[in-house]
This record gives sequence, structure tokens and C-alpha cells, in this order.
Amino acid sequence: MRDVDYHVLNSYHPNMKSVVIQSHPLLIRETPSAFQPARPSFILAENIRIKSGYRVCDVGTGCGLYAILAAKLGAQLSCGTDVLKDCIKISRQNAYLNQVSKNCIFKQGNLFEPIGITQFDVVISNPPQTPRTYLKNSVRKNKLSYNIYVALDGGDNGIDLPIKIISESSDYLIKGGRLYMLILKWHRWKDVVIALHNEFSTVEEIYSESVPYNNLSPSFLNNTDFYQNRFSSQLLKDGLNVGVYKAIK
Repeated sequence: MRDVDYHVLNSYHPNMKSVVIQSHPLLIRETPSAFQPARPSFILAENIRIKSGYRVCDVGTGCGLYAILAAKLGAQLSCGTDVLKDCIKISRQNAYLNQVSKNCIFKQGNLFEPIGITQFDVVISNPPQTPRTYLKNSVRKNKLSYNIYVALDGGDNGIDLPIKIISESSDYLIKGGRLYMLILKWHRWKDVVIALHNEFSTVEEIYSESVPYNNLSPSFLNNTDFYQNRFSSQLLKDGLNVGVYKAIK
């Protein structure tokens, strides 16, 4: 897979990125109060496949990256959900910047809750996968904002939220529909893969990569003792292994 071409465009906005994904140029405005995409996020974006007329849901949309890309790739309806109000606001701004507002809907709420009974051809998720116990230490030291805490919190074991998304995705996908999920290969990640196999008829890892430490999101690196201390030596040496999984209902 080729590297994603992106750079900061200060002429637009100090927090604006120009990103080329699957030959589609995107403008992504970032904010410190929402998860900031980096190499792992773009790895997932390069590996999703959307056909014209698809109905797509981006669960935990953050800045709206996957929903906006899906609209660019031809999705009839591209829906993004997030529990954070700031994420919904920045996602709508990014959809407007990329001229796909008519095809994108962003709703605040937990996972699929704000959607209703709609079924989708594709669900996309880059879920939080950090164990909550590691985040709490940074909260106590006032090193972690509430929004970034929510964006990183994968539950007590770091796998609770990904497994919940897997379970609920099956209910919102048509027969033959696909879930694309980015899995960080640390801390019981194999349990997440087992959950995929339990819910879906076909599961495949379609891409994997070791991401260098300095290519991880600033939301990771700037905010938590977990990343700066506990795993910093390991990440600096080996990088973070990630995998893109495709599951078919």
C-alpha cells in the first residue's frame, strides 16, 4: 500500500490538513478537542472499499474522515456518529469543506443509538482501544482532557468498546454487508479478533503495518502517561502493530 500524501496547509488554517486517500484529495480541519487522525487512521482509510450507492456508517467518527471519504467514493448516504459534540461540529465543517454535506449526516450519540433502524452496506470503525486504568492516571494529573479521554477509552480492558461495536454492527448491516475495523495489536487484541469471528461469517485481515512512534496521533502522544512512559521504550523501538480487518455478515 502506498503512503498517504498529506501536509499542513497553513494558508487555509493552522490546523488544516490536505490528505490524498484513494486518489481523492480531502481537506481535514483538526481540533485538539477531537481525535486527530494520523498514520493508523489513514491506513484504515486506504483499505475500505465503497461502491456507488452504498449506505455507510462511520461509528465514532471523530473529525469525520471515513464518512467524508465514503461520500467521495460514491456512497448514497454516509452517516457518522460520535458521543462528543465537538466531533459532530468539526465533522460537519469538514463535510462542507469537501463539498459532500448533501451526502453526509452526523449525529451525536453512543455508537448506533442516534441512527434508528437504518441498515448499512458498510460500517467503518477505528475504535478507542486504550485500557481505562491507564487513562485514569493522566486524568488525576490533569494531563488529559475529557474529550480525549473519551476518544481513547476502550473500556476497562481496552477491548470492551471494540467488542460492543462488533456486536451491534451485525444488527445494522444488511446480509453480505461489511465491517471494516482497525485493530491495535496490543493488550488482548486477539480477543477482539475472536469477537469478529463469533459475529460474522467471514473475517480477514486485509492489511497490517508497524507504525513508527512519531507517526501516531498527537491525541495519543501528547496527552497520556500511558503512551509517554509505560510503552514509550517499546513503541520507540518496535512501533505499534496495527491491522485492518474486514468482516462480512
